[in-house]
Amino acid sequence: MPHPDTVESIGRALARHGYQVGPESIGGRAVVVGRRSDFRLRWMAARLHTFVVVTRFDEGGAGPDTAGLDAFLDASCRYAVGHKQGLPRGLQTGTAAVAVAVVDRAGPDALAWADHSHGSRFAAITYPVTVEAATGRVVHPPRKVVGAVFNGHLKAVAEEIVAPAVRA
Repeated sequence: MPHPDTVESIGRALARHGYQVGPESIGGRAVVVGRRSDFRLRWMAARLHTFVVVTRFDEGGAGPDTAGLDAFLDASCRYAVGHKQGLPRGLQTGTAAVAVAVVDRAGPDALAWADHSHGSRFAAITYPVTVEAATGRVVHPPRKVVGAVFNGHLKAVAEEIVAPAVRA
């Protein structure tokens, strides 16, 4: 079972990085959601509403299966789209759903799930992250093709916020 403070530790790290953080229920799971809105000229003068959704998967020794992880990613994306404020998506604004699955020991499905991009919807990017709490390992896509302009930002969420919080 993952360390009980891993999700809370990631939530505290998100708050330190300017995210509004709170508990939610998404897709029938208790989650912690961090939300932040950023505007960058280098993003072609776009505003990105980033939602980091963190939950613990207690699926036993094998870890969660791909179907459960995909459902979590989809629910996180729908939540982000439904809770974005401001201009409608696509008018120089969009959402990114960073779905962080915390497991004790990551099986092959959980590692493969986070190792590649899962596409996106219109002005709604998804970014899967697997955290192996027992070892502090954090796996995320090395790059995205769709929404590539946001690669640095999404990678920073995984490497500069999530990973240090897990390893602390």
